[in-house]
Amino acid sequence: MVQIKTFGSWMMVACLIGAIGCSSSTQAPTAASGEGSDTAAEARALIDLTANAYQTASAYRDKGYVRLAYSLAGEPFEDRAPLAVSFQAPNLLSIDAYAVQLSSDGKRLQATIEDPQTNHFDGQCLSVPVSDRLTLEEVYADPMVAQFAGSGMGGPAPQLELLLSDNPLAAWLQAPAELALGERQSVDGHACQSVVIDAEPLRYVLWIDAEDYLIRRLELPWQAIAPGLANDPQLTDASLTIELAGAEFERRLPAKVFALQTPPMSVQVTTLINPPPAAPHALVGSRVSSFRLPESTGRFDVNESGSGRPATVLMWIANHGSSQQAAVALQQAIDALPQEVQQRIHPAVVMAEPQSSADTGRMLRSWGVGMPWIDDTLAVGRDVFQITEAPCLVVMGADGSVELHQQRLNDALLQVLPAILTEVADRQPVGRRAREQYIASQASYRRLLSQRSGLQFPLSTESNLLTAKIRSNQNLR
Repeated sequence: MVQIKTFGSWMMVACLIGAIGCSSSTQAPTAASGEGSDTAAEARALIDLTANAYQTASAYRDKGYVRLAYSLAGEPFEDRAPLAVSFQAPNLLSIDAYAVQLSSDGKRLQATIEDPQTNHFDGQCLSVPVSDRLTLEEVYADPMVAQFAGSGMGGPAPQLELLLSDNPLAAWLQAPAELALGERQSVDGHACQSVVIDAEPLRYVLWIDAEDYLIRRLELPWQAIAPGLANDPQLTDASLTIELAGAEFERRLPAKVFALQTPPMSVQVTTLINPPPAAPHALVGSRVSSFRLPESTGRFDVNESGSGRPATVLMWIANHGSSQQAAVALQQAIDALPQEVQQRIHPAVVMAEPQSSADTGRMLRSWGVGMPWIDDTLAVGRDVFQITEAPCLVVMGADGSVELHQQRLNDALLQVLPAILTEVADRQPVGRRAREQYIASQASYRRLLSQRSGLQFPLSTESNLLTAKIRSNQNLR
């Protein structure tokens, strides 16, 4: 069963995060009338009126988006992501939330995910029937939709919870959160009353239209969402809001708002399937052509057969920050290995840019990197190892086979890198295994796609499923 993370539950999780690791100064709300429990009761009553307005609405739409604004070293920055909802009771819906585009025309619910890392889920398009009265559970029933529609900076769409949940925003009204009326202010040209939700050390503010009880803005505690920014001393004037621009209740919306937009060449499925990781580099599991890279002090050479040790670790770098971070991370990974494993590895940093060997040495020392270095004056990285940008990590085995070829070092790779280096030092066929695992995962993935789409896909290792011959989509219409 899928656990639905509504905006209210996301808010409580954020409170927990803040209580553990964030600090925030909270401004005391200005009571609109009365003190203490009186203003809390008024705030609760206003939220109840707001929830009722959404629950009884015939139709609703907005052009919502999440907005993170801040200044860094005096320079203003702004990031935006869509979080827009259109709804008409009882079961017409359109959502544009982060990477998810979802529609219900009253008969079927359809969703796609824009995710370049998976080739947009290889063109998969969720297509399932909907009930006579659409529920929040139906919208988030697919695990991938639930994940991608709720993983942005603003969390899941709160307006969707207000429209479809039987108990909207329940988490907002539970202890330890305290409610109070705040100030009045114009938002998007509408007179609004604010409701302050204090959940120490975090603070949320709802700006509610005083005339029709529409939520027009939500202020969120950016410290809990972007703790990295919070620790930057150059950061000022930060704010995180959900702007529900153009929000309005309607009697009826045009049918075209909810029309299903089936992407061309899409693969319709009853459950979205997370594609397997990308294929290993074409060189992984094979040997390369003849070359020679001498270490700067002459202690060892690297050639097509390796370096004389079971494992050879080469990182191509340039003189920039991302290469520095990668080189430092590699140094730390190697230093963490047992001494007997280190003795079976030849690591080296390979300078891809034209500069003197002395300059490379000084640069590495300034980075705190003590590994030997090689100057790639003959462009071996480009011509032999097909390296197009730095940093790039290449690990060779005892016979010169390429066991790992990775552009950029991400956190996931860094976590498993010591284990990979140990296996290569133990003469394990890491590269061949990786390619076999990729082929097996592709076969499993295609079988699942066939089961969930009713279509047939060849069990090839091609990453683009859209070239597969599709027999028919009629079974899903």
